[in-house]
Amino acid sequence: MSYNWSFRALGILLAFVLTFETACRTWVEKPVQPDTNVGVGRHRLVRVITNDGDSVTMRAVTFTNDSIVGLDSRLERHVGVARTDVKAVEVRMDGTPTWVRIGWKIYLGVLFGLIVAMGVIAAQIEFGK
Repeated sequence: MSYNWSFRALGILLAFVLTFETACRTWVEKPVQPDTNVGVGRHRLVRVITNDGDSVTMRAVTFTNDSIVGLDSRLERHVGVARTDVKAVEVRMDGTPTWVRIGWKIYLGVLFGLIVAMGVIAAQIEFGK
Protein backbone atom coordinates (compact mmCIF):
# COMPACT_ATOMS: atom_id res chain seq x y z
CA MET A 1 0.00 0.00 0.00
CA SER A 2 2.73 2.49 0.86
CA TYR A 3 4.41 1.68 -2.45
CA ASN A 4 1.46 3.15 -4.42
CA TRP A 5 1.32 6.09 -2.00
CA SER A 6 4.94 6.99 -2.74
CA PHE A 7 4.27 7.12 -6.50
CA ARG A 8 1.20 9.29 -5.89
CA ALA A 9 3.26 11.64 -3.72
CA LEU A 10 5.97 11.78 -6.38
CA GLY A 11 3.38 12.61 -9.05
CA ILE A 12 1.94 15.41 -6.92
CA LEU A 13 5.42 16.79 -6.26
CA LEU A 14 6.36 16.73 -9.96
CA ALA A 15 3.09 18.45 -10.90
CA PHE A 16 3.81 21.14 -8.30
CA VAL A 17 7.34 21.67 -9.62
CA LEU A 18 6.12 21.88 -13.21
CA THR A 19 3.49 24.46 -12.22
CA PHE A 20 6.05 26.39 -10.19
CA GLU A 21 8.55 26.48 -13.05
CA THR A 22 6.02 27.77 -15.58
CA ALA A 23 4.64 30.32 -13.12
CA CYS A 24 8.07 31.88 -12.71
CA ARG A 25 8.48 32.65 -16.39
CA THR A 26 7.88 36.26 -17.27
CA TRP A 27 8.11 38.73 -20.14
CA VAL A 28 11.14 41.04 -19.90
CA GLU A 29 11.42 44.11 -22.08
CA LYS A 30 14.64 44.29 -24.08
CA PRO A 31 15.85 47.34 -25.95
CA VAL A 32 16.52 46.71 -29.62
CA GLN A 33 19.23 48.82 -31.13
CA PRO A 34 18.74 50.00 -34.71
CA ASP A 35 19.59 47.50 -37.45
CA THR A 36 20.56 44.75 -34.99
CA ASN A 37 19.05 42.24 -32.64
CA VAL A 38 21.55 43.06 -29.90
CA GLY A 39 19.90 42.67 -26.52
CA VAL A 40 17.30 40.22 -27.72
CA GLY A 41 19.56 37.37 -28.79
CA ARG A 42 18.15 33.97 -29.70
CA HIS A 43 15.02 33.46 -27.64
CA ARG A 44 12.24 31.05 -28.37
CA LEU A 45 9.45 33.54 -27.93
CA VAL A 46 9.54 37.26 -28.64
CA ARG A 47 6.55 39.51 -28.06
CA VAL A 48 6.40 42.65 -30.16
CA ILE A 49 4.16 45.44 -28.87
CA THR A 50 3.12 47.98 -31.49
CA ASN A 51 2.38 51.68 -31.01
CA ASP A 52 -1.35 50.84 -31.29
CA GLY A 53 -1.10 48.60 -28.23
CA ASP A 54 -1.45 45.33 -30.14
CA SER A 55 0.97 42.54 -29.38
CA VAL A 56 2.26 39.76 -31.60
CA THR A 57 4.06 36.74 -30.15
CA MET A 58 6.59 35.30 -32.59
CA ARG A 59 8.98 32.40 -32.87
CA ALA A 60 12.04 32.18 -35.15
CA VAL A 61 12.44 35.94 -35.13
CA THR A 62 14.69 37.80 -37.56
CA PHE A 63 15.53 41.47 -37.21
CA THR A 64 16.03 43.25 -40.51
CA ASN A 65 16.93 46.88 -41.17
CA ASP A 66 13.33 48.05 -41.35
CA SER A 67 11.20 45.30 -39.80
CA ILE A 68 10.92 42.42 -37.36
CA VAL A 69 9.86 39.18 -39.03
CA GLY A 70 8.89 35.91 -37.39
CA LEU A 71 6.47 33.02 -37.24
CA ASP A 72 3.26 33.94 -35.42
CA SER A 73 2.89 31.48 -32.55
CA ARG A 74 -0.92 31.34 -32.77
CA LEU A 75 -1.57 31.35 -36.49
CA GLU A 76 1.57 29.50 -37.64
CA ARG A 77 2.22 31.97 -40.44
CA HIS A 78 4.95 34.51 -41.13
CA VAL A 79 4.33 37.98 -39.74
CA GLY A 80 6.31 41.16 -40.15
CA VAL A 81 6.13 44.38 -38.13
CA ALA A 82 7.81 47.60 -39.29
CA ARG A 83 10.37 48.91 -36.81
CA THR A 84 8.72 52.33 -36.87
CA ASP A 85 5.52 50.73 -35.51
CA VAL A 86 7.30 48.90 -32.66
CA LYS A 87 6.81 50.30 -29.18
CA ALA A 88 8.60 47.53 -27.25
CA VAL A 89 10.14 44.10 -27.70
CA GLU A 90 9.82 41.58 -24.88
CA VAL A 91 11.39 38.14 -24.49
CA ARG A 92 10.16 35.22 -22.41
CA MET A 93 12.62 34.58 -19.60
CA ASP A 94 12.79 32.49 -16.49
CA GLY A 95 12.37 34.64 -13.40
CA THR A 96 13.64 31.95 -11.05
CA PRO A 97 17.19 32.49 -9.79
CA THR A 98 19.71 29.93 -11.01
CA TRP A 99 20.53 28.67 -7.52
CA VAL A 100 16.85 27.86 -6.92
CA ARG A 101 16.61 25.83 -10.14
CA ILE A 102 19.79 23.94 -9.28
CA GLY A 103 18.49 23.31 -5.76
CA TRP A 104 15.20 21.91 -7.08
CA LYS A 105 17.05 19.57 -9.44
CA ILE A 106 19.28 18.30 -6.65
CA TYR A 107 16.26 17.86 -4.37
CA LEU A 108 14.33 15.93 -7.03
CA GLY A 109 17.36 13.76 -7.79
CA VAL A 110 17.81 12.84 -4.13
CA LEU A 111 14.08 12.23 -3.72
CA PHE A 112 14.00 10.01 -6.80
CA GLY A 113 17.01 8.07 -5.52
CA LEU A 114 15.36 7.54 -2.14
CA ILE A 115 12.13 6.31 -3.74
CA VAL A 116 14.05 3.88 -5.95
CA ALA A 117 16.01 2.65 -2.91
CA MET A 118 12.76 2.16 -0.97
CA GLY A 119 11.32 0.20 -3.89
CA VAL A 120 14.40 -2.03 -4.08
CA ILE A 121 14.36 -2.66 -0.33
CA ALA A 122 10.61 -3.39 -0.38
CA ALA A 123 11.10 -5.83 -3.27
CA GLN A 124 13.93 -7.60 -1.42
CA ILE A 125 11.84 -7.91 1.72
CA GLU A 126 8.81 -9.14 -0.21
CA PHE A 127 10.67 -11.72 -2.30
CA GLY A 128 13.19 -12.62 0.42
CA LYS A 129 10.53 -14.33 2.56
